[in-house]
Amino acid sequence: MANEQTKEYTIDDFKKEIAEIARKEAEEGRTADFSNKEIDPSKLTEDDMKIWLKIINRSVTQEDFEKYREIYKKEKGFEIPTRHGFLSLAGNKANRVIGERWWEEEKKKKNKK
Repeated sequence: MANEQTKEYTIDDFKKEIAEIARKEAEEGRTADFSNKEIDPSKLTEDDMKIWLKIINRSVTQEDFEKYREIYKKEKGFEIPTRHGFLSLAGNKANRVIGERWWEEEKKKKNKK
């Protein structure tokens, strides 16, 4: 419809998405993306959501993630085990995106030669 607006992604949407990922991985016995088996989405913040959006939009850079880690460190995120699980998930996903982007750039360079 012409008048229908795209729903804005909210902090609640983000928390539900992470809870669902954690639930699915635990159900499947896959915990590689988490530093522990527990994750408490209620502990997640706007900064967590911002980095997640960059990850799922495939625009995250190494610099973005380093800035996020500094914010996380200042917020004492490492002291909250159920929040630390999100850092592990985000780090693994960000590294995949960054690595895939690097690989594509390398392939393009080789094809130009």
